[in-house]
Amino acid sequence: MSIADKIKGRLASREEVDPVMFALETTRLALEHYSRGMMAAQAAARWVDLSQYAETTIRQSRGATLKFLGKLLCETEFDTRRGDPIAMTLRLYETPAGAWIAVSTSEAGDGHVETFATVVEPGGDEVDRRCEVMAAWDWHHTARKMVRQQLGWRFVKEIA
Repeated sequence: MSIADKIKGRLASREEVDPVMFALETTRLALEHYSRGMMAAQAAARWVDLSQYAETTIRQSRGATLKFLGKLLCETEFDTRRGDPIAMTLRLYETPAGAWIAVSTSEAGDGHVETFATVVEPGGDEVDRRCEVMAAWDWHHTARKMVRQQLGWRFVKEIA
């Protein structure tokens, strides 16, 4: 029962109500409601060890700068096989709320660096979320190998 329902019930009972006592009771109900919410938030926070997370800033080449509390889930580095190879770095971070940030950084031989990130919100189908991460990395074979080896991901989508 909400605070408003309890107050409405008191008013509907048509008892004579002392305004001071009514104000005190309303305040007590509001404080109980607030403390229950805070206890639930604290209980949820206990499940996440924030010491594993660090303040992280990703400055994208074309896009917003991302600032978040993140834990590095996996990372790999490799060079492309072109005539003028490009050094690639792929990283996947997780926030305490469960969002994933897929980051790709490329550095050409002339020193030009480009960084892009994709945020995958928490919730929803796990395979779909994994596919969003892989789409951010254009399903590169090295990215697929990284998440398979380091995170144990598999990409099987069952269709009804």
